[in-house]
Amino acid sequence: MLNPQELNRVRTILKHLCGLPEGSEHGVLLNVLAAESPHADTRALDRELRDLLEFLERDGYLIRIGDTFAFRSFLLRDYWKKRFA
Repeated sequence: MLNPQELNRVRTILKHLCGLPEGSEHGVLLNVLAAESPHADTRALDRELRDLLEFLERDGYLIRIGDTFAFRSFLLRDYWKKRFA
């Protein structure tokens, strides 16, 4: 189960990715999270991002192709785009 901070970060990740059908690289996602938490420790944020991406991949939201993460389903991506973006 995600704590409130993790839940907000997951929403930030999914909101970012719903506008990018081709997905986004890990480094770009790290920058997105860092922009929302400019005082966070970069190493800790990177570890948290890796854990969250693994969680989202395991739960079927995302697919990983190399270092790029994208929504597994265009239907789910469109839902997030309409609802949250």
